[in-house]
Amino acid sequence: MRSFLLLWLGFLLGGLLVACESRHSAGTCDGSPVAATARQPAVPRVPLDTAALLHRALGAQGRGYVFSSFTTGDLNHDQRPDFLALFRSAQVQDATTGMPDTYACRVAVVLNRGFPRLELAAVNDHVVECLGGGCPHEGAVIAGSSFSFTSLDGLCTKTRSEQTFRYSPQHRTWLLEKESDEYYSCHDSIPVGHGYRERTRRDFGTVTFADY
Repeated sequence: MRSFLLLWLGFLLGGLLVACESRHSAGTCDGSPVAATARQPAVPRVPLDTAALLHRALGAQGRGYVFSSFTTGDLNHDQRPDFLALFRSAQVQDATTGMPDTYACRVAVVLNRGFPRLELAAVNDHVVECLGGGCPHEGAVIAGSSFSFTSLDGLCTKTRSEQTFRYSPQHRTWLLEKESDEYYSCHDSIPVGHGYRERTRRDFGTVTFADY
């Protein structure tokens, strides 16, 4: 009889242990709730350094230049935002720019092939004369598949110039569309011969952005 009771108690204790293990995920063996394990937050994705990617896209042509600025827009009708990026020389280039304490400027058209994959499409070292204090460059603007550069030169008698380039599917590059110069003076009267002048492709033919 005593052996039977010991055997019965052994089965009972074993059953309790199994039941306790089965309830472990929902609560403790005494019925009190177990605090839910907090879900670890996802590791935030580090934002890509667009400036570094643009400089990398320049390849060997980026040597001696540092990033300055960029603007975005769909430059080749592929529904992706492309880049018009400006880089300045790492060192002052007075001899090149003709102005003291200024930097040479390299402009790059960089296509978005599925960010962060970028492709250098065209480079120009002349459309923006220089960067730095006293340089005439005012800004770069993208409108559709066209982009323009504006500059303002002069002290009292000023010249505002603009160059516009438009994407040509036929040539698969950007062609000079228009040049314009507006002359004006800080005085009441405008000097003879000053005013507004505009030239289009009928005047200068086919000129690519890279060759401008």
